[in-house]
Amino acid sequence: MTAQSSEKETLFGCLMPHPPLLVPQVGHGREHEAESTDAACRMLASRIAQWKPDTVIVISPHAHLFSDYLFMYDKPVLTGSFARFDASDVSFSFEQDSDLHGSIRECLAREGIQSGSTEGTRMARYGLDAELDHGVLIPLYYLSLKHIPFKLIALSQSAMDTARILSSGRILASCAADTGKRVCIIASGDLSHKVNTHSPYGLSPEGARFDEAVCRVFRSGRFSSILEIDSRLVEKSAECGYRSLVMLAGAMPHGRSELLSYESPFGIGYCVGAVVQGSEGDLK
Repeated sequence: MTAQSSEKETLFGCLMPHPPLLVPQVGHGREHEAESTDAACRMLASRIAQWKPDTVIVISPHAHLFSDYLFMYDKPVLTGSFARFDASDVSFSFEQDSDLHGSIRECLAREGIQSGSTEGTRMARYGLDAELDHGVLIPLYYLSLKHIPFKLIALSQSAMDTARILSSGRILASCAADTGKRVCIIASGDLSHKVNTHSPYGLSPEGARFDEAVCRVFRSGRFSSILEIDSRLVEKSAECGYRSLVMLAGAMPHGRSELLSYESPFGIGYCVGAVVQGSEGDLK
């Protein structure tokens, strides 16, 4: 990559699932039941390390979700641990990219999209946690294994309509390009929670169909086709990653996708995929 790289070449995107049991201190051996997912996440983290991002943006479905507001963690230093999963010794702390964070908020406001955190008193009143959720922490766990330095931005996938989620993704990309930084956008999300009879949530025929549709998108190489998945299928699949993918599609409308792995050992779909845009190839 040359110093004159285009806007499109400053982004790398991916989909990572977020089952806490992938962390050995949480899984206590059960992580081996998702070996394909673990191996793919490690390989993806290696690619990201090779790409050397300045900033990582994680879009999480488990951050606080609003239909008229895009939640963004806003502390200067973002922290979180797996204490809620009885593994408090596994914790992370990252400096926020405050400049990019502020730029994103300003651009969102110009588009009529309110964003940011909520006041501490309101967070407490509604029982909202200011620490990073596990949808953010699982990708950070894998990146931490590679000891790569980067600043962090973490936000919710949003419950807004598709058009505004796409606009939010486009703004992420535009603001990143304005800084000239290399930015990795991670769409955190599991696929259907009702794929097969192993699921604790029951079985839905739409579950496996939705997961295959997402895998087909990543295999196709044309990431924007994620927007072509039938909305009724999305609604009935009991997924938690589609909006994260829509926001990533807004950021990388011409992205070339690659499927790294898929499995559903616990009846929940875990898909790992990469998205590149521009002339940097597949980063293998």
